[in-house]
Amino acid sequence: MKWLQDHEVAINLALFKRYQFYQIFNPNGSKLLNYDTYKLTNVMFIVAVTTYNIFSAMCFFTDTVDTIDSVDLLLMIFIYSIIIISLLKISVLLFNADQIWELFDLTRFDFLTSRQCRKNVGILCKYRDRSITITNLYQNYSTMVFIIWMITPLVLNTFVVVGGPNQRYHNIFNMQYPVSANIYNQYYYLFYLMEIAMGIFVLNYSMIIDNFLISLCWVIIAQYEVITTAFEKIGNDCELTTLQNEKNNNSFEAYEDLKSILMDQNKLYIKLKSFYRVVWIIVIFLIIIDSVLLIILTYSFVMICSSAESFSIFNILKISTAFFVFVIQLYLYCYLFDVLNDKKESVNFGLYCCDWTKMDLRFKKLLLLATKFNNANTLKIKSTPNKIVNLQLFSSVMTTAFNIVTVMLKTMNGKN
Repeated sequence: MKWLQDHEVAINLALFKRYQFYQIFNPNGSKLLNYDTYKLTNVMFIVAVTTYNIFSAMCFFTDTVDTIDSVDLLLMIFIYSIIIISLLKISVLLFNADQIWELFDLTRFDFLTSRQCRKNVGILCKYRDRSITITNLYQNYSTMVFIIWMITPLVLNTFVVVGGPNQRYHNIFNMQYPVSANIYNQYYYLFYLMEIAMGIFVLNYSMIIDNFLISLCWVIIAQYEVITTAFEKIGNDCELTTLQNEKNNNSFEAYEDLKSILMDQNKLYIKLKSFYRVVWIIVIFLIIIDSVLLIILTYSFVMICSSAESFSIFNILKISTAFFVFVIQLYLYCYLFDVLNDKKESVNFGLYCCDWTKMDLRFKKLLLLATKFNNANTLKIKSTPNKIVNLQLFSSVMTTAFNIVTVMLKTMNGKN
């Protein structure tokens, strides 16, 4: 597949090129020692991030770590969870780089080639505008949250005096390290830059991947809507309806339209299976980790609000802004997979709405076969054997998360 231009696709390709994400999957990219430069760079980045987090986690096995209160411990689990899901996302995509490159073909305006589908390309334009708006907003909001997290420790360190040799300066994520507080404070800006690198890693390898998967969901939804609309118009927009002796020509044209649209639908279904094979593990782990993160953030928020610390407002700001990032993330995944399932199932309605009653027997037989195939197609991403990823799952996750937080708070109050 050739190098795509922004105007050729129904996704926010400019965003992915700007973050050097699209270039990762280009099989014809620049080489270094017969290895793709972008892939090699990203693998080295993954190794560096993994090494850094192992170094940080070593603090739990040394006596240099300070006493960690429950909120700080929960926020450390929060940061480690984000980094783990970020590593999972980029590792899965790099491992399936060839399939991802082929999925970019799905985003082209000319992916569907049948006559009726080409007439409805305006649907893709509508979804493209929506996708670009949402992905830009999501990426910009995530970046704004990270900037808030960057500024907060600098403000706290300016106005809060370190209370002794064992108190560490505030940092972006307040990760612990196997060094003494004195050494940590002495080389504070080095650790600050390391945590900035972690934040950039999350932005590049978590949020941008979310935007990419969200964009692919929008495109698949749009393509299924194009196919459904194309089915509905079979026979209804045919110009050969005025003369009785042209009835055979009308049936022939409708049959050819039906056959070509079914070929497009099968091509889209193959891409959908490829997409699900790649992303299912990301989606399942993301739902699990997001559920845990929402519990952690909600519990930490309540704990900090009840704290007597004078500068807790800054921590409240950090936690509340991060909370909305993960609520939006979880909602978008559940919403888009819910809509995708509905659009895929509505194809049969499009088949029924075509002018099939006036067609010959050959057309009706093919229509029946297409309907049976669609009924047999139950391809969906499931979080459990009985629960599919949809808005009902989002509601269930949010309810469960807040119930768990309520139980935790009651337990804590009972001990006090």
